Amino acid sequence: MIALWKMATMDLYRSICDRFNVGRATALRAVRRVTRALFKVAHQFISWPSNEQAQTIMHKFEENRFPNVIGAIDGTHIRIEAPTQNAMDYINRKGYHSIQLRVVCDHKALITHCYVISDLFMKEYLDNQKWQHI
Repeated sequence: MIALWKMATMDLYRSICDRFNVGRATALRAVRRVTRALFKVAHQFISWPSNEQAQTIMHKFEENRFPNVIGAIDGTHIRIEAPTQNAMDYINRKGYHSIQLRVVCDHKALITHCYVISDLFMKEYLDNQKWQHI
């Protein structure tokens, strides 16, 4: 429950520890264990479609007037505590520390691709891309 609460609410650990009557180390350990477990099985549920599946997905999107579409993409910022190193690199355009989550879904809203990235990585990537076209 601790991990699910943390992921759903983004409460501070202090608040979570009070709510569940546990110490900070216990709360951190719970979140890390659940996160690792989810990561280990994610590939079973989140996968890029095969050619045949892609054709089906494109057909279903086309039925809803979205031709040649294999997925719908969206993203959000996930608030994080300030990292101990390079904290300024994780401040997003809204002024708080975050990482970005990008998700692609098929016509049934099932996730086919999921990617987490920091703003620092994006800045470095975009800076490098600018010079490759010259």
